[in-house]
Amino acid sequence: MRGFDNFFNNKPANVNFIAEEYVDGIILTYDGLIDREGNIRFSASHQFDQSVMDVVNTDDNLFYICLKGMNSEVEACGRKVLKSFDIKERFFHIEFFKSRKNGEIIALEVNMRPPGAWMTDAINFSYDIDIYREWANMVLNDKVEYACHGKYFTGYASRKDRKKYVHDHEEILSRYVDGIVKHGAIEPVFSRAMGNYAYQFRSTYVDDVREFIGFVQEEKNSENRIS
Repeated sequence: MRGFDNFFNNKPANVNFIAEEYVDGIILTYDGLIDREGNIRFSASHQFDQSVMDVVNTDDNLFYICLKGMNSEVEACGRKVLKSFDIKERFFHIEFFKSRKNGEIIALEVNMRPPGAWMTDAINFSYDIDIYREWANMVLNDKVEYACHGKYFTGYASRKDRKKYVHDHEEILSRYVDGIVKHGAIEPVFSRAMGNYAYQFRSTYVDDVREFIGFVQEEKNSENRIS
């Protein structure tokens, strides 16, 4: 409680603050398209084992996985959020914590826009679709054509220029030539969160994706974080 006591004893006067309870958990997203009648026409989910806030604060590597399926509790909570906000004819990106302690699903944030950080690309690679074409088709023709379930798990793994890695760029491309679907530099304005350079890799097996992320982000004189 020392941190709280110090804050309340020294906080600026006449300033309002909002405090949130810390949740130790993974982040699961509910992403998709909702039509003009409020019907969900497409949905997908990404899993973040780390907090993006922690990545920014510690200047660490970012990784996440676009899942082939959907956690049923996340889907149920996401549908309730969309209904509560009365959202129509747009993309949505909703984030939830799944508590590591008891598995409880806890709301984190709501965004009525496409997900960022190459996540629309991850959706395209996982479902073999063009999600922006599907959005346009929904708006113009009131229909969406897509596979109901994802075909692949797609992982995102970024690296920071300041870090030293065990495996170089050419070694990554050579070892995972059959699964890498995208790689490239990140715009500097986003690099604190998304990294300076990133790779996307897909496989029908999630363990392959996790192995790839660990390989890309293995640092010299450091343990592989997700091996």
